[in-house]
This record gives sequence, structure tokens and C-alpha cells, in this order.
Amino acid sequence: MNSDWNEPRTQSLEDVGAAQRLQEFQLGWFADPIFFGDYPNSMKKNIGSRLPTFTEKEKQLLKGSADFLGINGYTSRYVSNETVEREGFQKDSQASQYTTDIHGNLIGELAYPEWLYIVPWGMRKLINWSFRRYRVPIYITENGVAEINNPNIPIQIAIKDDHRIKYYKAYINEIFKSIQDGSIVKGYMAWSLMDNFEWTDGYSARFGIHYVDFNNLTRIQKSSAKWWKNELSYQNNEMSFWNQLEIFIWISLIATITIVLFSVIIFFIVVALNGSLGQPKDFEALQ
Repeated sequence: MNSDWNEPRTQSLEDVGAAQRLQEFQLGWFADPIFFGDYPNSMKKNIGSRLPTFTEKEKQLLKGSADFLGINGYTSRYVSNETVEREGFQKDSQASQYTTDIHGNLIGELAYPEWLYIVPWGMRKLINWSFRRYRVPIYITENGVAEINNPNIPIQIAIKDDHRIKYYKAYINEIFKSIQDGSIVKGYMAWSLMDNFEWTDGYSARFGIHYVDFNNLTRIQKSSAKWWKNELSYQNNEMSFWNQLEIFIWISLIATITIVLFSVIIFFIVVALNGSLGQPKDFEALQ
């Protein structure tokens, strides 16, 4: 499910409420029926009879029908409690999104496409909000940043995408923080493996970690693909080391327990043998 993180533009009760409503209108619109069996109350209140209703049987069938939540998360917005003029769910939510705070400061660095502002801390908040609401493991099913497809840039330059590596590092760091906060995150999927047709952006936005020459479909690793390869190789080596260490600890523990048990058994055998050998002497003494 695709969702921004919606941050209150001010700490007024109105803006805080608007941000919560818009989060429910974006993510809760689809996730609430799956996990709770019905739409969010904020949608029922604001949309009224225009919002479809579920039968009790449908609610029971829907409720808890998934055991994880997949989130496509890219960016964040500030939100104010205002009526939006254009038609759509934002008008019904009575919440407006902004890319700047009330002082005119951007919420994050503007990237590409033009809707994508780099806001790593928003990922942490989106995960925590989702986990606390739905109490199921989270998978980040899409996360990434693009650059504009400029045919005038040599391929040798186009594949040097340090900005993408920086983006991944920052967002993954915030995902780790959400895990430390108590959220359960089971997986992360970078968008995307290679440059492709990006919906309304077409071929103008290159999200891939592999450069695709759209004239002949040749694919070339970008710097980010090499970074991912090295990062994952390092993690696998680290996991291999810890797995080996864990096995060694278990073997050592089992060996220690075995030696102790064996020693105890030998001790009792010796005691028993000494007792049986000593009994006749004691008997003769009594005579």
C-alpha cells in the first residue's frame, strides 16, 4: 500500500487531527478494512453516505485477512487543517499537504520526480504509526529515489548515482530506528532493480540501481548496485560469522553438560562399587 508520512504543520490540535485524518484517508482507507473489517471512522464521518458500506459477513471475512502489511514509502508532507478545493480524498479529509513548514523551510531535499522530497525521519514515523495501529509485521515493499532521464549525459556519468546510495543509507537507518522503537519490520525492497516505465512519469524517471539503455535494453550496474552487492555480502559474512559462533557456543554447552553428566554418573558408580566391596568387611567386623 502506498502512503506518505503526514506530519502536522504545527502542533495545534487542528493540524495534529488533520495529519491523523489524512493518514487514515491514505493508508487506513485500504488497510483498516483488511485488519479491522471496516473503513476508518474519520472517513465515515466526513464522507457519509457516499462511502460504500460492508455487510457484517463481509466485515468478518475481511477482518484479519492478512498477516503482514506491505508499505510503499518514499516521502513525507506537512499537513494543515484546511479545506482543499479540488475534488478527491484530500477534500473529504479536510487536510492540505505542504512541502514547507510555516516558516517556509522545506520538509526535505527536493529530488526527482518533483513530488519526491527526501525525508528519512518520515519513514520511521510511518512504520511506527502502521505497526502500532495494525500490530502485524511490516514489509517495506518499495523505497527509492530517481534521477531524470537525460540523454545528453554520458552513461559513464549517469551510472554514478551517489545520491541514491545516500538516500538508501538514510532511509534504512531510520528503519533500524523504528525496529529499536519496537516495530517489527521483516523485509525491505529497494525500488528498483532497473530503470523501467514509471507510470505517469514514463521513461523520464530512472529509479533503477541498474542503468537501462532504452534503445537496445543493455543493462549496466550503477554505483548503487555495487553498493548493495557489497553491503549484502558484508551482512552475509557477518551473519555467517554469528551463525558459526552460535553453533560453537551450542556445541561447547552440550559438551560441557555431557562431561558434567558423565562425571556425575562415574561418581555414583564408584560410590556404589565402593559400597558393595566394603560390605563384607563391615559384616566380618560385626561378627
